Amino acid sequence: MQDPARYINELGVKLTDCVDPSRSAIVDSNYMVMIGFETFFFADSANISRFLNNIPRYSGGITDPVSKERFLPNSNSPKSEFMGSTFIFASESTHGTFDEMPSMYYLPNYKMLPKDSTAEEPIS
Repeated sequence: MQDPARYINELGVKLTDCVDPSRSAIVDSNYMVMIGFETFFFADSANISRFLNNIPRYSGGITDPVSKERFLPNSNSPKSEFMGSTFIFASESTHGTFDEMPSMYYLPNYKMLPKDSTAEEPIS
């Protein structure tokens, strides 16, 4: 999804920090990390660092960008970087498929519409 912070703010959704759920997350691109198709928001930059240093601990289930399978990553899960994002994979097989042609897999094939939209145009 492009600009998830704008979409979440438009909906008025309140989120908690992924590292410290007792704190409210700041829904802004400066406090956001995308891992594959998942978007995580944080209360401060220190929690972003904690998250990035131990993604499996804080991420919960994520989606393999090739198989679209939800899985729990671990410290040995294969990873790739593409277009400024980190992608984590359920298997070496899907990791290899992604690395052969990442442009086919790095974006989900769906888009969100504004909550009050009756138009056919997605947010982009």
